[in-house]
Amino acid sequence: MNTSRIPGLALAGLLLFSGLAFAGPPLSTEVARLIDSQGVDAARERFAELWANAADTYEPDLDALADLGSRYLQEGNIEAGMAVMEMVSIISLAELDAALQSQAALVAEMEAAAAEIAAATAAPASARDGSESQQPAATDRGPARTDLEHLAGIYASDAEPDRQLFVTRSCDGFLVAGPLWADVAPWELSSEGKEVFTFEQGELYFQLEFTGGGEAAPRGLRHNIRGLASPLQHRGPLPRDWPPCQPATDSAR
Repeated sequence: MNTSRIPGLALAGLLLFSGLAFAGPPLSTEVARLIDSQGVDAARERFAELWANAADTYEPDLDALADLGSRYLQEGNIEAGMAVMEMVSIISLAELDAALQSQAALVAEMEAAAAEIAAATAAPASARDGSESQQPAATDRGPARTDLEHLAGIYASDAEPDRQLFVTRSCDGFLVAGPLWADVAPWELSSEGKEVFTFEQGELYFQLEFTGGGEAAPRGLRHNIRGLASPLQHRGPLPRDWPPCQPATDSAR
């Protein structure tokens, strides 16, 4: 394989996949036609032209190209077989590059959403400057409760299974939640009802409502947290090494 073509794989991959949306004649058919009628060099030149500027639209049928290369090799046409296999390698690398770029874009989107949540839940500067006169008033979280343990667990949606929320309880009787994909201080929730809880800090406000559980573990969790799919499903208990309760903080109650 000509390694000098590798830097262009990302662009070539984009052209390749944009061509897939207009599925035309198979590329393997065009390559075979050129090799059999005009020779290997003509096929190489045509492939390079298509790869560089997507002048025409062909379906990059990778399996059929690999079979074509194997057939030429078995027939003893080594030059043609190697040329086709080189095309297979170039397309395969472009597909891999496109998949990696897609994955990187997804990770970047998740990190951006996590950063947005972190910024929204961070205490304002006036609450961190050490001035007692500028400390915000403590939120009334309602009475401490002893019936929260069944709500603990891991919650996620089918659409975004990697973006998981943990739910636990504080050691002084309040519900605590937080995202597992972001380095954010746990959210200390206020009770609004038996299965309904809220979080409020500055301009950030959201509500969690556990559903379908009764006295057992709930089946789901509805919420209005921006950037996170709703509802979430109960995925299971907290990990075994998770503490039985979250230590109470100075801001509790």
